[in-house]
Amino acid sequence: MTRLHVSRFRGCASIFSHVTPLPVVLSRICVIQAPPRLALVVLSLWAASSLLARDPEAVLPTPPPQPVPRLVKVKRGEKVDIPLTIYGSQREEIRFIIRSKPETGALSDPAPRGREAAVARYSPPADLAITADRFSYSTKSSLGVSAAADVKIEILDAPAALSAPPAVEFPKVLAGASSSRDVVLSNSGGSISEGHIETDAPWKIEGALDYKLKPGARQAVKLLFAPEHPGQFDGTLRFTSEPTHPTLLTGEAEAAFAVAPQVLILAAAPGDTLRKGSLEIVNNTDRPMAVSIGSSTRLHAPTSVALQPRGKAQAPIETGAVDLAEISESVQLASSGYEVRVSVQSAPVGPVLRVAQKDFRFTPAKVGQRSEVALLLENAGGSPGVWRMEVPPPFLAEKAECKLKPGEKSSVPIRIETSSPGRFRTIMQVSGEQQTTEIQLDATVGGGLASARLPQQSRGGQAARILLAGEAGAAATDATQPDASSESDEAPRATLAPGPVAVTGVQLIQVEPTEATFSWPASFSTAAQFRLEERVLALDAQDRLHIDWAQRRASINRQGASVVAKVKDLKPGRVIAIRVVPIDPSGIPGPELFVERFMTPYPNKTSLLAWTLWSGGAILAIALLGRALQRRRAA
Repeated sequence: MTRLHVSRFRGCASIFSHVTPLPVVLSRICVIQAPPRLALVVLSLWAASSLLARDPEAVLPTPPPQPVPRLVKVKRGEKVDIPLTIYGSQREEIRFIIRSKPETGALSDPAPRGREAAVARYSPPADLAITADRFSYSTKSSLGVSAAADVKIEILDAPAALSAPPAVEFPKVLAGASSSRDVVLSNSGGSISEGHIETDAPWKIEGALDYKLKPGARQAVKLLFAPEHPGQFDGTLRFTSEPTHPTLLTGEAEAAFAVAPQVLILAAAPGDTLRKGSLEIVNNTDRPMAVSIGSSTRLHAPTSVALQPRGKAQAPIETGAVDLAEISESVQLASSGYEVRVSVQSAPVGPVLRVAQKDFRFTPAKVGQRSEVALLLENAGGSPGVWRMEVPPPFLAEKAECKLKPGEKSSVPIRIETSSPGRFRTIMQVSGEQQTTEIQLDATVGGGLASARLPQQSRGGQAARILLAGEAGAAATDATQPDASSESDEAPRATLAPGPVAVTGVQLIQVEPTEATFSWPASFSTAAQFRLEERVLALDAQDRLHIDWAQRRASINRQGASVVAKVKDLKPGRVIAIRVVPIDPSGIPGPELFVERFMTPYPNKTSLLAWTLWSGGAILAIALLGRALQRRRAA
């Protein structure tokens, strides 16, 4: 021991010997309840001081090497090697002795690591409730056994890892009903996971709201979805130990019945003031249902609608015919305590055209005489409107355009102007404000009785239309709108008619000896294909005269608003009747559109006399055939 150590011990000894007697020292140790180690140190100092006080030249013995205390951390489930060392250095081999073993863990015997160190391997316990442990060790050498040093051990656990489904979808339910799902929680961490479960309406947690899961443990949480009203719902299931990882919840509730649309827009058809709409009502239950309907006086709706289980029905909603103002009302539908309110909207009624008469028959007149009718128009809508009149010749409207205020009426004169006698039929159109109204016009213009005139070929290749005796009634039937009661349908037999009876709109463009070209409005028919047939007169086996129709080769194409047909393989110098028949997409012929009659010229310019002789002979032959037919019928 050095002199410095001796001097220090002497100072302490002088204090203990002169200041503090041994009994006092012992009493103080007892009073303060000093640990055994502290008491041992105090008594050692007192003994040393007493020794030095008696013999100042005495030399104290050298103590054994002191062990180093340690603080060690170890993960649960793993092992750790704890080094055992001493302060300073010694020239001899030190032996390490375990003075007190760990309270819960396992510790191996110290294994030497050189002369002055050793290693002891520690294994922590599996009990998660134990998070700390300790043991003590001392050294033994030639100088003796040292005091014990403590090794404190902190046991570390892996953090808790609570696992839950990321999302849970609940089945669709009726409002007021409920459905449930089990949400399973698990702890995949290394320590206990505990906390509270939270959620919001319309979800509810059945059972305990707390959880405490050991590593690897599982817990089922029953979750109830109980919506009180229909709709789509989104929510979360939250865990206090994992606030950043909630479980998303989704669910849908439907009412006992559903109504579509939510906003009903009423609309009127073109030319109508009555605005209409319809609500679709769906029964979402498995039982029959009656839904009552209530509305304001401006709306007309059924008082109730009966629905079959899982069935649907339509509820018509409409306004009054005289109600032209804007609509902003609602309809209430109720059943089984559930009520739905649907908004009903409609803009004011626009201009609506009303025509008092759509079929006009002019008073028969002669060429040069005036004949007209009055077309009465009325705006039955709620706003002003403008309508245009399209009248094919030989008819003429005094106004090309008519402007009418709401409720206003106007009379438009329609007259016929032609220098040719005959019967004229056509369709005029009054269009505007997204409306088109068709009006049929029928007029007969006479030219007086006259001798039969032979048609002459014009320089432009045109030929006059003729009508065989006894065919006037057929010609009237071929018109666009037939009228068998007209007096003009009658004509003397075996003579030429005093003038042509034509279908308005059909134009004979060009006639050549073996072919003819004519056109008609495409509005006559919606068909895309047509068949052209030529009339053939013949006697059957019983010498009876009859009419047949033979199909003729022709080219037909659409040109703008007209259909142009060119019929071929005709015979020159003949009276020709061509019938136009529409063909539907399936190839089935429909009723004839009209019959076009004309005469083909000769290949060269034959004299009028030759043509007259031929025509007279043809007419005489036809008349004789007609008479023979009448006699046979009379017989």
